Amino acid sequence: MPNVWGMTHHDFPDLPGQGGLATRKQLLELGWSDDGIRHLVATRGRRVFPGVVAPHRSRLSDEGQLVAARLWAGPDAALTGCAALGRHGLELPRTPAVQRFLIPTGKRARSFSVAVTARTSRLNRLRSLDGVTVTGIARALAGSARDAELTPDEAAALTLQALQRRLESV
Repeated sequence: MPNVWGMTHHDFPDLPGQGGLATRKQLLELGWSDDGIRHLVATRGRRVFPGVVAPHRSRLSDEGQLVAARLWAGPDAALTGCAALGRHGLELPRTPAVQRFLIPTGKRARSFSVAVTARTSRLNRLRSLDGVTVTGIARALAGSARDAELTPDEAAALTLQALQRRLESV
C-alpha cells in the first residue's frame, strides 16, 4: 500500500553495486519527493553521508561504509591511499581509518566522517576493482605515505610486497 508520498517500502531501489544504498539524486530521478526522502530518513531509514540514504537504520559493514563514501564522493571519484591498496589485494598493517578519494580539479574538495576528497588534475591509470574505481598501486602508495597513513617502514614493506607479487613494476 502506498504511503502519503506515493511510495511503498518496496520502492527503495536496489541499484547494482550500491549495496542497497541510493543517493538523494537517484531517488529523485526515480520519482521520490523531497518529503518522501525526509520521511524515510525520519522513520525507518537514515542518511549515512550527505546525499546518501539507507532504507534501514542498521550499522553498515566496512564494505557498506566504502560504498556510502564512494557514492558521497561522486561518480568521478577514485579511491586512493591505503583503502585502494587493500582493494588491490595488498596485506595492510591495519584497517584504513579514512577512505580517501581523488576527484577532478573542477570539483570541490571536502570531508565528512571517515571520507575525504582531494582534487587532482592527474586521474589516470584507474581500474575498477570489485565495482570501485581505484588509483594504481604506485599512486596509492605515494598518497598513503604523503598523508601519513603508513610509516616509512610500512610503505617500504608494501612497495616490496607489490613488486614481489608483480602487481607493480619498478
